[in-house]
Amino acid sequence: MITFINSWAAKARGASEVMGPSFDAASLFPSKLSVPRYVFAVGKNVVIRRFAFDALKIASLRDRIAKGQPFPRPTSYEAVSSLIWQCVIRAQRAVGSPGAYVALSAVNKRKRMVPPLPEHSFGNLWVPVYTSVMLESESHEEDMQSCLERQLRDSIKKVNTDLVKELQGPDGSVKAHESISGLVEKYSKYGLRFCNITSWSRFPIYEADFGWGKPIWVSMCPLPSKDSIFLLGNRSSDGIEAWVRMDKEEMAIIEQDEELLSFLSPPNIA
Repeated sequence: MITFINSWAAKARGASEVMGPSFDAASLFPSKLSVPRYVFAVGKNVVIRRFAFDALKIASLRDRIAKGQPFPRPTSYEAVSSLIWQCVIRAQRAVGSPGAYVALSAVNKRKRMVPPLPEHSFGNLWVPVYTSVMLESESHEEDMQSCLERQLRDSIKKVNTDLVKELQGPDGSVKAHESISGLVEKYSKYGLRFCNITSWSRFPIYEADFGWGKPIWVSMCPLPSKDSIFLLGNRSSDGIEAWVRMDKEEMAIIEQDEELLSFLSPPNIA
């Protein structure tokens, strides 16, 4: 979609070279009709809020997570995602939601292929990875963000060239979705709460110049789907805007989360 918009914009302003989408990905991955379909949770009382993080706040958050830990400094995506997911879990626990929480993250597999696919390759070229956490008591929340960040990073690292090669096999589309079955079986007796995390923060969404300048602001449209975290870059490309869709009652708790508020940059909530 972004490739199409940027190509359209380049053509409109008379650019000499226009990079259109490449449609060769369908020949690299088998098509199956039997794979699970993603159904996003919807609700009548869903609200969307924007939480803005500038470069300094993100750096501070990354340093705090890595302090005293034997693992590398987290990426901006890992740090912001784990912070917001932690706040979401706290809000869901406060209203009595289940003790088993699962985050679904979309990992771009273009660069994980050998040779890598170009970024303008058309299609849903992403792999779903799942991160789960079971909180049985308040004591389990201690240092929860470091735990969530580490699990997010480990699950994303599993999407390597070997896995992508498996996904190109005859059962690749089934392989990409099989892990969710194990999670459902493991946690079904506790009840499950899913959170979808997607990042477009590195995509060139602010490059669409139709001839009157680049966008001042790119935003998300309101949708009835809930339990989702959508990360976008900002105009200066050094910050992140998190668009969070949650139930109204849970969002009211998230908006007052002191830890979250301490890392937001003004205007922090919109």
